[in-house]
Formats: sequence, C-alpha cells, structure tokens
Amino acid sequence: MQRNKVVGFGVLALSALVMLGQVAFSGPPQQEEQRRGGERPRMDVGERVENLSKQLNLTDDQKPKVQAIFEDEMKQRQALRQDTSLSREDRMEKMRAINQSTRKQIEKVLTAGQKKKWNEIMKENRERREERGEGQGERQ
Repeated sequence: MQRNKVVGFGVLALSALVMLGQVAFSGPPQQEEQRRGGERPRMDVGERVENLSKQLNLTDDQKPKVQAIFEDEMKQRQALRQDTSLSREDRMEKMRAINQSTRKQIEKVLTAGQKKKWNEIMKENRERREERGEGQGERQ
C-alpha cells in the first residue's frame, strides 16, 4: 500500500512537470519586441519603403531611390554593430551620424510637400520617443 502511494505520487509529480513544461513552451513564441526589453521590432527595408510610400505617397521613381538609401543605412548599421573597438558613446555618435545622413538623403528625393509631411512625421516620432523616455537618442 505504501509503495502504491509512492508510485502514485511520483506519477503525479511527473505529470505536473510535463504539464508545466507544455504550458511554458506552448505559449506564443517570444516576439522580437520582448527580446530587446520592450523595443518594437524593426521593419526590414521593404517594409520601411512601403510604410514611407503610404505616408508620403511616393512615386514609382522615388521608391527605388528610397530603398537604396535604406539599404545603405542598414549596411552601415550592421558594420557599426560589428565594430567592437568602439566605445558605447562613439557607437551612439556614429549611429546619430548615420541617421542624420539617411534623413538628408531622403529629403533630397522628396518634393516640397513630401518634405513638410516627412518633418511632421519625424517630429511626432521624436515626441513619442520622448514620452517613452527614449528622447536622448536621435536628434534632427
């Protein structure tokens, strides 16, 4: 009788562990958002071009130019992340320079009306970052 209780308790404990493991691993996979402490996942180049196209009504002539600018930015960011010789401050400063260069290049592609809308969007984005406490990053 005692042995049956021990075996029964062992089976119950093992079942509980299996169920706990299933619950832990059956939930939705962790989003990239959670990976970086709540930071939103970044859009890929195509998504960024599409998003900007919708916001600014880019022409078919402008889209490949903007795409090339975003691809160049992505390559520069990747190279910067891989450069382990830089201090955090130097890396942040170089990232700001990349951001500023990208903005200037995009502005050259836009019409006057699109630039106005672009600047409004950038201002809104900056204000949202500041509200979230991320205001020390990029500056225009």
